[in-house]
Amino acid sequence: VAESAEATFRTARLIETRLVPDLARAVAALEGLAQGPEAGPEALGATEIRRAIGEGRWSRAERLIEAFGRDYPHAPQWPALVIELREARTTEAESLRARLDEAMEADDAGSAISCRDSLTRHLGGEELHELDRRVVAWVARWVKRRARGGAAEVASVAALAADRFADTGEGRILRDSVPGLRRRAGLCPACARPYRGPGEACADCQAEQPRRPLPGRMKPRA
Repeated sequence: VAESAEATFRTARLIETRLVPDLARAVAALEGLAQGPEAGPEALGATEIRRAIGEGRWSRAERLIEAFGRDYPHAPQWPALVIELREARTTEAESLRARLDEAMEADDAGSAISCRDSLTRHLGGEELHELDRRVVAWVARWVKRRARGGAAEVASVAALAADRFADTGEGRILRDSVPGLRRRAGLCPACARPYRGPGEACADCQAEQPRRPLPGRMKPRA
């Protein structure tokens, strides 16, 4: 059952990442051929927008649609293009949510954070805050279960989550735990490079720290 589920997931990913963009480009090419060499700027603009949507270039598609609506406010393609973009983004967001759930189920913290990062392109406001609260709480539990193992992966995930969720309580706790997790994994607490020395950081990091005056030394008078 597990092998069948994994094969199904890989097939879906292949269709999503390879077949769908290729079909979108083929449709755009056929539309261009149907329009002929004398196609007007409206038709060419619509084709370019659909190409951006098919390739998942959301920011570009939004900019093109905004310009299209400004230049051709009465064009019949404009409302349809807006709907196509919204539906395409909704479909990708649903796919990313499913992949996030699968990553959590598989205990894959790195993939879970990656899916969350991709979802930030589609979500905002309270919906994004709710997603972040869910993911950071799960990552914090993931790190806590593995903290004593001393694996470099745990330190890496904790640092990544601390960066992504710095404005949350769990994020700040993860940030404070990063130096200890790195040291336990045989890494420099500051830069995460291999280091097992007695100092607070590796020689390179210590050399980069600003020099401080020795205690009790008087400053020269002007």
